[in-house]
Amino acid sequence: MKKIKYIISLILIAIVFGFIGEIYVWHVDSFESTYTNVTMYLQKETSQEEMIEDIYHAAEKENVEIFTIDQEIENIFSTTRIIYGTEGVKSHLSDMSKINPGHFQSVFLGNVQVKFKPLEEIDDLSQIELYHVIGDKEDILEFKRDLVNQYAGRFPQEGSDSHENLFIVMAIWGVSLLFLLLMTLYEVALVKKEVMIRIICGESLIHFVNKNILVDLAVYVVMFTTIPFTLNRFTTATYYMNVSITGIIIFLLLNSMIYLSLYFTDYKKDMGSKESSKSVLNVSYIYKVISIVSVIIVMSGCIELIHQGADYYRQKNFFEEHKGYAYIGFGSLHDDIEAIYADAYQQFSEEGKVFSLVNLETFGETNTEYILANSAAIEYLQANILDIENFSFKEKIYFIIPDKLVANQRINEEVHDIWSSYYKGEYDDEFVPYKENVEIINMKNSGKISTGLMKNPIIILNNMKNYDKYWNSTYIGNSSLFKISDKEWSSFISKHGLENEMYYQTNAYDYYMHQWQLLKRNMFIGIVLFAVLIMLESMIIRTIISYEYRVSAMEIALKKVLGYKLFERHKKILLTTLIFGIISVLAATLIFYFIGEAFTYILLAGICMLVIEMVIVCFYINKTDKMNIQKILKGGTL
Repeated sequence: MKKIKYIISLILIAIVFGFIGEIYVWHVDSFESTYTNVTMYLQKETSQEEMIEDIYHAAEKENVEIFTIDQEIENIFSTTRIIYGTEGVKSHLSDMSKINPGHFQSVFLGNVQVKFKPLEEIDDLSQIELYHVIGDKEDILEFKRDLVNQYAGRFPQEGSDSHENLFIVMAIWGVSLLFLLLMTLYEVALVKKEVMIRIICGESLIHFVNKNILVDLAVYVVMFTTIPFTLNRFTTATYYMNVSITGIIIFLLLNSMIYLSLYFTDYKKDMGSKESSKSVLNVSYIYKVISIVSVIIVMSGCIELIHQGADYYRQKNFFEEHKGYAYIGFGSLHDDIEAIYADAYQQFSEEGKVFSLVNLETFGETNTEYILANSAAIEYLQANILDIENFSFKEKIYFIIPDKLVANQRINEEVHDIWSSYYKGEYDDEFVPYKENVEIINMKNSGKISTGLMKNPIIILNNMKNYDKYWNSTYIGNSSLFKISDKEWSSFISKHGLENEMYYQTNAYDYYMHQWQLLKRNMFIGIVLFAVLIMLESMIIRTIISYEYRVSAMEIALKKVLGYKLFERHKKILLTTLIFGIISVLAATLIFYFIGEAFTYILLAGICMLVIEMVIVCFYINKTDKMNIQKILKGGTL
């Protein structure tokens, strides 16, 4: 038993340290999301040097540090992240986020190189708009107030929770070290008869207990010191090493205390019953509940990454078909910025060079999602909504709506209210119903361009030829695609005298591919971490089933011979796994629901994990049956 325990321990500890190394690479890829961010734009008649000097001055005055990140993705396995910042950024990120310059390797997720440079080394500041700020909340707000009149942009947006990775590391160590303690409990329960014989033969109980404690201490100390530093050649296994060391020390103390329990065992009573072994088995099932809750919570993040990547990949065909289109924008304090967007949208729409499927977000008590479309999108809509494939659209406004909502008076009023909030002119309208189960691509730009697939939206289609300008033309123009030549773009810029101001034209397909590289890497991270967690849970299940056979070997063998079905023979294992699994899924889902986090992925991860776990249980039951039934009936030991 001890040899098996050490082999499993070696594999498990290596998996955990390797997992921690992968988490670090994940962390380096996205650590900035935990910091408060602001946007600022280089303005007309302000040089790059002047803006950088103003940022330094305001940062020093308000006692904050500023940084921005430029990312170069060579391929899915190689990324370079350049952190441009003020003088104190390097030390702050090292202390607060464990981010240091260097080349960080990963076994599965590729390599990430981190570089630190001062702000003045940014090649083109006009291409930078997002800045991350380190400091107290009030100081950050004052920093933004100092610069907002000169460089515009939104006010501070708080970052996400910075303790997520700490929780994951603690959860993985907690689950793994509890499992190793459970292995020692198994061992102690199985050696009690051996201890009784040794005592009868005259061996000292103190000597036996102390020897086991010292052997375990020696083996585990060697494992815990050599494995992380060996793995450090391939990954950053020492990430959150203080948490690892604390967990290891607690484990070694508890592990020794389990052996000390041999001093308090009633060996005569224990020889005549299996209560001790059954108690350990019951403890193992309690542990199983704890482990699956922790694994499900961690796994939910992996599933979310995989889902985001898969969802984004489904948009690829659309952007391949629209390679000639681009997003346009004007990052300026120009007084007539709304008029400029309105003019661009109207001028190029009349020429049939604007494609709109703009996300209008979710509105009203009905929680319905809306998309604003224009004439150029009709072909796409007819290809994706079969009910309107042959519909003849006239020059009016169409509300393309799921058929179950057509009779809803509140929805009808809401649709008109939303359209009226964007358009104040005269119009004729018509409702066009469609059957559900459609997904329509949409775009929005609220400081950052994002795209997605919206299920069963209400589509407001503007098919009028001559119409007044939209209200909030800035958002609609920012979120639409324009198919215009460089000559037409230059002509428009000259027409409005914007040559010395910041403006951009970003090819939609190039932007999609850049974002896809990021999400593809994240999706790969999710798949790898998912696989590691399945391996870990599989190891736990196999050990528990093996111990179940040791405790109830004869009963299981006789049921097999007498023709009992698999479920009847292993009702306890299967029902316990199923019931505890359902309880675990509900518990994890409720935890996330009450703390205000999205619980959909927790529920999905839980169901997925439960199905996988039942498959693994059945697999190991059949495998153990084939290996051990004949041996048991012949009177052998497992």
